[in-house]
Amino acid sequence: MAVYKASPFYSVGTDQTIVFDHKGVYETDVPAEIKQLNALCPRWISCVVSDDETEKAEAKAPKKPARKSSGK
Repeated sequence: MAVYKASPFYSVGTDQTIVFDHKGVYETDVPAEIKQLNALCPRWISCVVSDDETEKAEAKAPKKPARKSSGK
């Protein structure tokens, strides 16, 4: 799932298959639409939430080792 933000009623494509709602938000699961909308980021629209980004963020988050006591 990917969520995008743009101007209200912003439309993408020559056949205008992608139309943002009255709040300027568009959600999609279709890979072709995600690819097309990612090509427009960040100049015309902004990506709010993407499954790929959350998976990458979780993978990049380093696990901190447990702290050892000083033994004083």
